[in-house]
Amino acid sequence: MGSIDYGFRSGDFVSVGFDRVVMFSMDRSPDLVGYPLHLVDVSAMGTRTAPVHFGTENANAWSARVPLAGFVIGSVIGGPTLWWGSGGSPAIQQWSVDGEHLQTIDGELPWFPKVTALIPNPSQPPPSTLKAIATDPAARLWMLTHQADRGWREVARQGAEGGITESSYGEYYDSRLDVFDLGTRNHLGSYTWDPGSVMLIDNSKRADPRDWVRISTLEFNESVVPQVVVYRALWN
Repeated sequence: MGSIDYGFRSGDFVSVGFDRVVMFSMDRSPDLVGYPLHLVDVSAMGTRTAPVHFGTENANAWSARVPLAGFVIGSVIGGPTLWWGSGGSPAIQQWSVDGEHLQTIDGELPWFPKVTALIPNPSQPPPSTLKAIATDPAARLWMLTHQADRGWREVARQGAEGGITESSYGEYYDSRLDVFDLGTRNHLGSYTWDPGSVMLIDNSKRADPRDWVRISTLEFNESVVPQVVVYRALWN
């Protein structure tokens, strides 16, 4: 086994077939700045093949001065097309593996106010941030966000000196799932978990395409034993 340096910062990735993967990362090196998607051929270990960088129609529009500008969320669920969105904005873009821009989904969401400060004000609730996205064959968009928990003030007060620790995320953040019908541009519904440790998982091997996306979260039973609980989303 060996390793290859492809010349950009690592991130989440998804396989797109034929020994190719797409990496989600906003690298700040001069040649890559503004491009969040990177297509890499990993078929020949020990031989570096030049990656293809894409995912924007105007790379010059990216600015490090924008809050959470380097925070890129990519979908590892939902087929060969690629969805990505900025961690501080609900705007999401779909791209093909060939680098073709297919569509952009954006809009103002009342539970997702725009982030305007590079450094959050500790006296204000933490901003909502995008944590995961997915699509399914029924043309539905799944959006998982972190939002301020009702107890965020106490956590912020206790963490004023040492910062917010991972163990206190459950009291600082809630996790909210929203599902949208892309065909009709309708909001199908939402659900909020008190824990911040919620993930979207790939259930695409199921025969029913309506059940391709599920939700997992870490919870504790009556004996305070941690367990992973998997949910499915249902609506009328």
